[in-house]
Amino acid sequence: KKQYRLKFVKKQGSDKAKDYAFLGMGTNSEWVLNGPFLDKTLIRNRLVYGLGRELFEWAPDCRYCELFVDGKYKGVYLVTEPVTNGESRLRLCEFGLANGQTAYIVKRDRCDSEELPLDVYGHYAGKTSNDLFIDYPGANSLTDVQREWITKDIDQFERVLYSDAFADPEYGYAKYIDVDNFVNYVVLNEAVMNNDAGNLSTYVYKELGGKLQIAIWDYNNCFDNYQWFPQEYSEFFLKESAWFSQLLKDRAFVDKVVARYRELREGILSEKYMYEQIDAQRALLGDAIDRNFAVWGYTFHEHLVRHENGLHTNPHSYDEAIMQLKKAIHTR
Repeated sequence: KKQYRLKFVKKQGSDKAKDYAFLGMGTNSEWVLNGPFLDKTLIRNRLVYGLGRELFEWAPDCRYCELFVDGKYKGVYLVTEPVTNGESRLRLCEFGLANGQTAYIVKRDRCDSEELPLDVYGHYAGKTSNDLFIDYPGANSLTDVQREWITKDIDQFERVLYSDAFADPEYGYAKYIDVDNFVNYVVLNEAVMNNDAGNLSTYVYKELGGKLQIAIWDYNNCFDNYQWFPQEYSEFFLKESAWFSQLLKDRAFVDKVVARYRELREGILSEKYMYEQIDAQRALLGDAIDRNFAVWGYTFHEHLVRHENGLHTNPHSYDEAIMQLKKAIHTR
C-alpha cells in the first residue's frame, strides 16, 4: 500500500505551488497520503494525531479518504499535514538574518537516508543515534551561511546537554529547549508505546529567536504493533533515545513528566477517552472499512507482526484488530 506525497500546482504542467484547503483543512500545497497497511485498525495515526492536537502548539491535522489512482481503487488513506512551514503549519519566519540565523526544521532519521547530514557534537561524539538533516529552509533556498548557523546552534545545545552541568536551571538544557513541549512529547510517546520516538521520523523545529520544540509523526507501529519484535508493556521507550536519554537523567525533568502524566491520565490519556476516539473513528469509516479490505483483506492472513518464539500476532479480522488495540491501551 504505497505512500504518496501530494502537491497542488497552479495549472497542469506547472511547478508553481498552489495552496488549497484540502478536505477542509488549512490551506497548503503539500500533503501526505498515508496508507495504513500494517495497522489493520486504520486508526492509530488518526488517534495519536488527534491526541497531539490537544497537547501541542502544533500537530498534524488529517482526514480519511478513499483513494483512486488512475481509476483504480486503492482503499482507505489518511490525508495528513506533513511537518512543514506555512500559514496553517508551523508558521515559522520565512526570512533569516545576514549572519545566517534562521528559523529551521531538522529531521532525525536513518543514516544515509538523505544527503548532507549535520556534523554536530552528538553525532561525532557518539552520543546520539542516526543522523540529523535540515528540512527547512528547503534545499533550493538554504544558504551555506544558514547551514553553518544551524549546525553551530544544534552543536552548542548538544555540548551543553551532554556536559556535567546539563541540568543547571539557568545555563543547562532548559536554556535551549521548550521544556513543557519536550515533557509532553515524552508522556505521549511513552503512553502509546512508540519505539521510534526520538530516533526515527523525529522532527525538531525552532522559531527565529525561540527555543527548540519537537513535533509528533508516524504512529502506525504504536501500541504493540511493532513489526519486528515484541514490545514490553512495562518498558520505557525513550530512555535510550537521542537527547531524551540525557534529559531523563535529570530528576527535575522526570518529575515534570510524572506530574504531566498523572494529569493527562485523568483526561485525554484515560482509557475511556481513547476508547471513545477509536469508536468514533470506526463509526466515521463505516462501510469504507469493508471496501478497503475487499482489496487488502489478504493481509489478515500474512505474518506481518512478528513476535518472539515464532508467535505471530497479526489480527485475522477487523474486529480482532480493534480488540488488540484496546487491549494494548488497557495493558499499557
